[in-house]
Amino acid sequence: MSVHIEPLQEAHVRDFLNWRDHRDPLYAMYNFIETEETVGEWYRWKTKGARDDYFAILEDGRAVGYMGLKHISAITRTAEVGIIIDPAYSGRGIGHAALTWLLAYGFEDLALMRIHLEVLPWNRRALALYRRLEFRKTREVPRQVEMPGVDASHAAIVPFADRIRFHRDYAVVWVDHMVLSKDRWRRAI
Repeated sequence: MSVHIEPLQEAHVRDFLNWRDHRDPLYAMYNFIETEETVGEWYRWKTKGARDDYFAILEDGRAVGYMGLKHISAITRTAEVGIIIDPAYSGRGIGHAALTWLLAYGFEDLALMRIHLEVLPWNRRALALYRRLEFRKTREVPRQVEMPGVDASHAAIVPFADRIRFHRDYAVVWVDHMVLSKDRWRRAI
């Protein structure tokens, strides 16, 4: 596996159009639903923030994921991390390699002191990766999540019934808020 990271460009986003969709409805919110006509608008929306840095994750010249540091604060020296990988490429170590690079960028190049994230409680693969990278859960926070095709009777929801409330067009999920400090990151590398 040879992963290459570079600043996200509109051409990378066009690769997302060929990504496989998640079959599990619990992950449907991660499917890239844009079209050839809306890619440019999505790219401009995603990259317009002056306090956000987004990167393409490339394998063999093809964008197989993207990630970013959002809400970068020079005052508090914090940021929020997010990552999305094409489901066809999950389980190959790409997320680990990419986040290892992004954490070094955040802590070394941007001089951040803390990086945080939010993760759905049923996203076991992501939770395991974040724990391996030394992120620690600090609390649960409610977030509105679109979950088409999923309701309280969905078998996979049952173990998380205490962390989700369904409404007509959306659900409120108590997601895990996790934090990694620069000191803990240094000790882990």
